[in-house]
Amino acid sequence: MRGLARSKKIFVVILLFILAFSWLSLYLSSFYQRRKAEHLIAELRTFPFATAGFAEVRDFVLRHGGMAKPEPSQAPPFGCTAQGCMFQIWLGRPFSQPPTNQQVWQSLYPTLPYVGLRPWNVYVQLEVRNGVLMRSTTIVGQLRRGDMGTFGLLTIEYSIHTERSSTPYSRSGDRTDDYLVLTPHVTGPPTKALSSWVVQSSDAPMNRVFDVDLRCLTTIFRGCSDPSALAPSAWQHYRARLETP
Repeated sequence: MRGLARSKKIFVVILLFILAFSWLSLYLSSFYQRRKAEHLIAELRTFPFATAGFAEVRDFVLRHGGMAKPEPSQAPPFGCTAQGCMFQIWLGRPFSQPPTNQQVWQSLYPTLPYVGLRPWNVYVQLEVRNGVLMRSTTIVGQLRRGDMGTFGLLTIEYSIHTERSSTPYSRSGDRTDDYLVLTPHVTGPPTKALSSWVVQSSDAPMNRVFDVDLRCLTTIFRGCSDPSALAPSAWQHYRARLETP
């Protein structure tokens, strides 16, 4: 009996060690990826959106571990040239992409926030046409449990959209600014989202647009509560616009 009890204790200790090691590995991986994402965002603040051509975009993407992205309408063989190319960069952790087994997805994700692991990702897409950067999209998002004990997951998201000459809102009623922040209409899973739209001009407020705080992505006890935690300057701009008569 003593031998059996001792074996059980050893088994429990080994199991706890494995769980602790796994948690630490996942957390450190997430923290490391977050630091890489912070470096990416910092370089986006000073990236020459107004003048960037194919070479500048390609070098930037490759420097951050990105790649050219085949377009759905493009038939094989896939080619990426200065006349037309889509680039993408993706960073994230842990389990940022859902597994094939949806039952595993549904059972695993709701438990992760309780142990300080919240799936997140940073995605950047840049489109080059006729040798120039035409538009870009940057998305920062985190998955967390729904508010007030609501069943399911909630996405906290901040997206940044840059356009070559005008945004979809540049000539719609009183939305005449080249920099606009709004809360988009989202279909699908519950989401708290904020979007910035900005024209790629030489005087565009990229410091404010890309003022992104990623620290809440890896905090153990409290994740990103809403988009204001991810994008403080954009959120302030959005609130000020709402309060303007």
